[in-house]
Amino acid sequence: MLSLTIQKLDGTIIFQCIGRIVRGETESLRHAISRYPKIATAVLDLAEVTAIDAAGLGFLLTLRNWAHANGTELKLLNLPSRIENLLNVTRLLPIFQVCSVSDIADLLCRLIRQSSLRTAYAAAS
Repeated sequence: MLSLTIQKLDGTIIFQCIGRIVRGETESLRHAISRYPKIATAVLDLAEVTAIDAAGLGFLLTLRNWAHANGTELKLLNLPSRIENLLNVTRLLPIFQVCSVSDIADLLCRLIRQSSLRTAYAAAS
């Protein structure tokens, strides 16, 4: 089963994927992403993905094509080595944008800042 946690950061939305991206289990991710058709950047955090099959790879390609058609930047974050190897063996890795260290640092800073603003707002209320 695939479950999601969604973090919104201005024009960036992070979709933390937990579980398997396999045939029959991508609908939750497809539905979640379709709720944000005008986002600037979609980040798929794959750190807790345990498996991807051929249908899952096809879904990632479909998602990449959707993002390109909608002017959305799609980035992959926290690729486990087995998923990175799979993308490499299938020659798909070069077509995806993988978050760099500076991208990750920027996202973390923005998350911390957003969390601090919420805490300050709650304290002021």
